[in-house]
Amino acid sequence: MLKLFLLFKKIGDIITNMSIAIQFVLLAFSSLIIVVSFGIIYNSFETSLSFFVDPGYYTGVIDKYPLVGFIETLLGIFVFGSVISLITTSILSIVEKNKLRAVHGILEESFETISNIQARQFVKKNQLVAERRNFNLDEAEIRLEVTKDEITNAIRMFGNLRLRKIKDISEIVIENFSGNTEYGSFVDRKSPITIIATQNYSDAGIGHFAATIANSINANYISNEYFSSGAPLKSKQINFAKHQSYANFFQKDNNCKILDTFKFDLIKLSEHTKLFIYLGTSNANREHNIHLLFGGEKGNVEFDIKNKTYKDIEYLKKVFIDLKNNLNDVGQSIATHEEYGNDESSHLVANIHKQFGIDTLTLYISTSILWDSNDLNYFTILNTIKNGIKNFLNKNQIIEN
Repeated sequence: MLKLFLLFKKIGDIITNMSIAIQFVLLAFSSLIIVVSFGIIYNSFETSLSFFVDPGYYTGVIDKYPLVGFIETLLGIFVFGSVISLITTSILSIVEKNKLRAVHGILEESFETISNIQARQFVKKNQLVAERRNFNLDEAEIRLEVTKDEITNAIRMFGNLRLRKIKDISEIVIENFSGNTEYGSFVDRKSPITIIATQNYSDAGIGHFAATIANSINANYISNEYFSSGAPLKSKQINFAKHQSYANFFQKDNNCKILDTFKFDLIKLSEHTKLFIYLGTSNANREHNIHLLFGGEKGNVEFDIKNKTYKDIEYLKKVFIDLKNNLNDVGQSIATHEEYGNDESSHLVANIHKQFGIDTLTLYISTSILWDSNDLNYFTILNTIKNGIKNFLNKNQIIEN
């Protein structure tokens, strides 16, 4: 009996790990086999079916096959019990999924409105295409009237939202993002401008900043939303900023098919892109809040440098000075390569310029900006940088004023 029980348990575990549809088919097929097989023994399919579906039938009938009838009754209890359990589980699963779908919809809707009225008015006035930056988890639980478990489970089931911890203040927030590829987001608006963001999974806030600029100037947008070299899970440990496979965009890397997809999408964008802008993050402890990089070595403050990634260096210098003055008006400072180098051969930016021959710029945004709790300050700085980018683009009539 113990061996029979263990056998049933093992079979049950195997069935449990299958999809619901396969479980139903397997149980139905098993039921048919059992009824037919025992029906042959009894020489009566009616008797076999009675033993199988009605446990009380065995105790109420004297049969010349008592042991066989007992075994079939046990099998019936096991299989029918599994069917009932499966039906119940399926119903509960459907109910739970619909509930979490509604929670997910509520969460996504909550990002459509920026809570601070001054920031909301500023965004509208300056024609920024922006949504709420993030939603504090505790506040979301109270204001949206959903539990933290429901929030977590809805995010896990439907995606395009994530929980993040803002390190400086140890605050847990919800971020919203648009993921439509296996690596993250790919939006081809057939624009001559492409915004690239590879640190969205690792660094809180940069995804919102980059996507808002791309949406506001109607630029193409490509981002990594799921991977990082410092990810806790090995399956997610891919460095999208620097990788050996970038040495040749047109050659497949059989060891990293996800990066192949990312490179292929960049190749498609390069066909109509005149300016790539890479947006990343910098530490709040740096002297400057924003860094505009164009291929120089760390510490090099000159503009006319070797291996520069932007051709018209005089115009670059002019726009930098204008942007510096405008940022100074909003309490921010900008530098070039004083604190960061931009000449690593394995970096995405260097290889985009080298292989496509297209102007490429890098902007590092300080976490002091990205994590500023004041929405108005945040959008004011973002708008200043957006206008600076438009100056680059207007020079070549890439976009209209």
